[in-house]
Amino acid sequence: MQWSAGTNSYSSSAHPKLRIRHVINTVGPDAPDRLLVPQRLTLDSIARAISITDSKFAVEVVAVSIPEDPTPLQWMTRGPELHRSLLDLGDFPGAPQLPLLADLLKGFDADGAWDLGIFTNLDIAVQPLFYDLVGGIADRGFDAFTINRRVVDSGPHGPELVWVSAQVGKPHPGFDCFAFTPSVLAKVDVGDVVVGAPFVGRAFVANLYLAAERYHSFTDLHATFHLGADEHWLDGTNAIIGHNFSAMSTIVKRLASEYGEERVMSAPPIRRFVERNSSELPLSRKRQHRTTGATNTRDAKHRPVPSALWRREPQRIVLIADPSQNSAGPLAEILGTAPEAWVLREPLPANTGTLTRRIGSEELASSYNDRRVRADAIRRALTTIPAGCTCIDPSPTFLTTYADVTFDSFENLQITVLVSRRRLVDLVTEALSSDWFVEPNGSWADIAFPPTARMSMFPVHPEEIESPADLAIGYHLDQLLRIRRLQAQHTRSRWLELDPERLTGSRTVRSLFSSLNLRTTPETWRQVASFSLKQERRAQQAGRRSDEQIDVSEALRSFEHRFSGRIASASLADEFTVDGQR
Repeated sequence: MQWSAGTNSYSSSAHPKLRIRHVINTVGPDAPDRLLVPQRLTLDSIARAISITDSKFAVEVVAVSIPEDPTPLQWMTRGPELHRSLLDLGDFPGAPQLPLLADLLKGFDADGAWDLGIFTNLDIAVQPLFYDLVGGIADRGFDAFTINRRVVDSGPHGPELVWVSAQVGKPHPGFDCFAFTPSVLAKVDVGDVVVGAPFVGRAFVANLYLAAERYHSFTDLHATFHLGADEHWLDGTNAIIGHNFSAMSTIVKRLASEYGEERVMSAPPIRRFVERNSSELPLSRKRQHRTTGATNTRDAKHRPVPSALWRREPQRIVLIADPSQNSAGPLAEILGTAPEAWVLREPLPANTGTLTRRIGSEELASSYNDRRVRADAIRRALTTIPAGCTCIDPSPTFLTTYADVTFDSFENLQITVLVSRRRLVDLVTEALSSDWFVEPNGSWADIAFPPTARMSMFPVHPEEIESPADLAIGYHLDQLLRIRRLQAQHTRSRWLELDPERLTGSRTVRSLFSSLNLRTTPETWRQVASFSLKQERRAQQAGRRSDEQIDVSEALRSFEHRFSGRIASASLADEFTVDGQR
């Protein structure tokens, strides 16, 4: 680490890769202890974090305060001074001089360039690896994100950093740590909201959600913490709360004018704000259409179109993780017979071709914006289907193309993922009967990328391929690893494993519908019978063609022998069991 006197900042390298500017609203020595104590803890934690930050990040901490308050510590940069407060915006007898969020954000206008901005309250302390964490998140393509704090108690001898930082604490739902790039901040409009009162965090995060190309809310990281659960803003007068409510309402209407009402209401902070205050918001006085009676996907175009912008009952999303890409469509058709279900339709070309090849050769972040088209399609569907309905996405390329975008876009909705789980030997047999392969190292269909692609999770070099079976096996192992990774990353979603071949039984179908809160209809059983017949024909065709081409069981044994190291390290050995034997 080295000290840079010219910028009053710690710098880990003369040529940092990422410049982080952290802006905090600080107070002077005459402030009450309820502000000074947490500020001291916060600044101690920041100094500790900076001292061990990786050399590829340079951190500058900017203090923004009123002219009378000195900068607390010499290593901090003094930002623009505050010359107005809540008291300049109206009559608020006995209210404190709460600063405007817009004025605090001017701390990012201070001299010197920056790549990632961090804004936190003075009572939000950070863990030692905080800057490495936020820098790493930015490096992965997120241009805006928030991190929820954890609530901790004072140590046995008072609020000592070593004690409070070691506590696991409890999660907190509020927004108080915001990260963004300069281009995102340039689009932010927080109006006249003041800090220290309700709605301020909601106003900021709503802007970030809309302005960013890739926003994410991290609610379960142990990265920041706060002493106790005291909410001093709850002591504020109704006039202060009313001011921020009015400011937030103005912001919502301005954002709706800029981004469009549909897009604005897709932002969870705005949607919740409107839903909870629908009687006071002029924006929410549109007539809400309702549907009655049972309907299904075939008469969708004749349904009344309800306003999903103002509903209170949440919708649900069902995604289908189908490595074979043969079961997702039929499964969606079966589920779509339920009166409460709506199957999302999309032309196949949107899932294939150049985009798929890019995903196989580049980091996902590079194509993130292009892949938002699927999330936008789901979002449009959610604005037209009745409250409480389930939107079913049958995309056959969900795993490789749209998983991260979908989870990021709908983290506040109930998501269920149906995982099509079949034996590897059956999947490979079926794949070899398809037209995906021309020859061992020949062309590959554009609906997926092969294990020889750079971004495969089970990479196989082209020279290691001895037969089409190697391609099929490697592909399905990649798909399985993708499912495992998504399950680990998205534990709040429901994951249900399902063998499509078992959908021929009424007990299995009823159990599946019940788990998804769907009702069966006579059409359900007609679709099940049709699916069963197609399964039998596909199995017969796969058996004939695989017999003509290759012994799949022998191919699995050969693959397991040649790639035993990779299989073991990925914990995939059990996938090579055939009829209980290896």
